[in-house]
Amino acid sequence: MSQKIYAQVTITEADLSNICVDGGYYVLNDISILENNITDFSNTGGNAYFRIAAPSNFEFKPDAGNVILNSGTDITIIGVTIQPTFIELELSVNAELSTDGILISNLQVRAITAATSGNLTRITSPSGTDVNINNANLGSTYGLLTSIAAPAITVQPTATSACENDITNFSVTATGEELSYQWQRRIPAFAFENIDNSTDGNIYSNFNSSVLQLNNVPNTINNYEYRVRITGTCLPFTISDEVVLTVNPLPAAPSVTNNNQVICLNETINLPVASGAGGTFNWYNDVNLNTLIHTGSNPTLLNIGFDNSVAGNTVVYVAETSASTCEGIATAVSLTVNPLPNDALAVTPSNTEVCDGGTLTFTVASSQSGVNYQLFDDTNTAFSGIVGGSGGSINIISNVFDFATLGGTET
Repeated sequence: MSQKIYAQVTITEADLSNICVDGGYYVLNDISILENNITDFSNTGGNAYFRIAAPSNFEFKPDAGNVILNSGTDITIIGVTIQPTFIELELSVNAELSTDGILISNLQVRAITAATSGNLTRITSPSGTDVNINNANLGSTYGLLTSIAAPAITVQPTATSACENDITNFSVTATGEELSYQWQRRIPAFAFENIDNSTDGNIYSNFNSSVLQLNNVPNTINNYEYRVRITGTCLPFTISDEVVLTVNPLPAAPSVTNNNQVICLNETINLPVASGAGGTFNWYNDVNLNTLIHTGSNPTLLNIGFDNSVAGNTVVYVAETSASTCEGIATAVSLTVNPLPNDALAVTPSNTEVCDGGTLTFTVASSQSGVNYQLFDDTNTAFSGIVGGSGGSINIISNVFDFATLGGTET
């Protein structure tokens, strides 16, 4: 309730906010019109009318409300009409010197269409002469009415597909005041249940907002149904369409022929070939699968950077993408190119003479890593075991070979 002060007439406003559209009737605060001066009601000699119109999209309840003369003797209330669009008072003003007041109470009003706002406004009466009230002229307002609608969905959720372990969401757009959301899900053949932090392994977030997010989507929730229940200041609540989530499984890691090859420098490289479930194969040069270098199951050596002319290790990664555009786990494909041994080795025996059964030590001088060593005689017959390392000593017992073939002297 608020006061609107004119020069001579005090009007107490009827103020009612947030009337629910299509709801029941609401009772307005009182409207009172009180003279500040005994001559504010100036009509004499006959009846006159005072009409207040409801704002657009609102209506009064017919014949509901009370109108009384609560002070003074200058005014007589002849009749009261309350219709959906207006309330009208028929008055007789007798020009007696008194302070008069009219009280309008228990008016009932409802909102009938879309949410809106408007003022109770004095308008002219087609019934006859409008009563003259100083500074309460036609067009004066006697209270603001506002209405709000029950929740209404303007954009429904839609069915969606997601790859296993991806992030996806469902969304809704709605109108109304002070909206609250509760997303629900249903396992096929079961009833809908509210989603909370524990539902389906804690994969859901924002389940009390307009956008429901699903994180690291597991294949176990394939074909689950989802909807949202929306409540607001006004009833009734509304429930969205039911939509289905499709979870597409990830392809398995591809099988690769000629994988993990180990060759010597300049030897032939066998091309790797990927196979799987019939999808598309993408090749990457990083384990995070960020940099695509080739698409197809049969790459060339240049496509994947395999080179037998440079010693070292090269690793690429191939993953299969299904028809539903889901990319699976990658398989690592490697090529190791080992360097050739150094053919300019310095091999020094510990002695040029040794007794039968004695030990002869051959020293191999080399700084090359990743190679092994074995001694051969001049008939290309090995007379030592294979020793790994970057140089070192090889010990030989003299009776395991014929010193004559080495040009040695037995004593």
